[in-house]
Amino acid sequence: DPAALSGIVVAVPGLNQPGLLNATRNYSGSVYASALNLNRQMPGDVHSDEVAEVYAGRLWNQIFIGNADQAIDLHTQSRGTLYPIYVFAETGEARRMADMIRPDIIKMDAGVKGAVENMLNAAGVPSVTLELAGPERFDPVAIARGLTGVRNVMKDMGILAGKPVLEGPDPFIGNVTRDVSAPRGGYAHILVKLGDPVTKGQALATIADPFGRTVATVTSPMDGRVLSVGTSPAREIGALLVRLIAWSDAEPCKPTGCH
Repeated sequence: DPAALSGIVVAVPGLNQPGLLNATRNYSGSVYASALNLNRQMPGDVHSDEVAEVYAGRLWNQIFIGNADQAIDLHTQSRGTLYPIYVFAETGEARRMADMIRPDIIKMDAGVKGAVENMLNAAGVPSVTLELAGPERFDPVAIARGLTGVRNVMKDMGILAGKPVLEGPDPFIGNVTRDVSAPRGGYAHILVKLGDPVTKGQALATIADPFGRTVATVTSPMDGRVLSVGTSPAREIGALLVRLIAWSDAEPCKPTGCH
């Protein structure tokens, strides 16, 4: 009975079907199509001659716009790396959603042009990106926390009865990240864990050659928290070892939103 409903959930599982099948973030429609990152194509263009832009335009016009009061874009970290439960928030309304989700870390982030979250915020639909740990696996803890977070948002909106479950430690809030990359190829030994506080100059990882001899030690360029770590030991020069997050009052993003 529609008169008895207090809200509707519109879910699009595996939104990027070609990317899902090919284990890539790109929209690879066929061998003839450009491999574009679908999460940089919003709001798309249904009149384009690029299939990813057409697909993005259809998603935007037929599903996203006019059908949502709030939106959560569910992601994981990329292959070979690991995130905690982590939320990107751009606006004050998005920050409220992030607080309801209760992740480990919230980044106040102005975002990038073409991303689902950022273009929805610009269109007046409060939206966040929720990163649920690592890729290509079922993580029962991340799944359970993600479900609780989504339901908390629904309760906050009045779609579900009851009060949001806001248990556990408060999230760490940051607005600046820094990637620490391998200075040379080899086998990485990560010395820190997700969420660890680190200080400038602290050893974050070592690089060993195939015989186990340490050929490089990588240190932290700043104080902060560990946001992401590489999970694959084999690392090329320039590959991510650790991503750090911190708070800076000099950044344009404030606790209540970004300009």
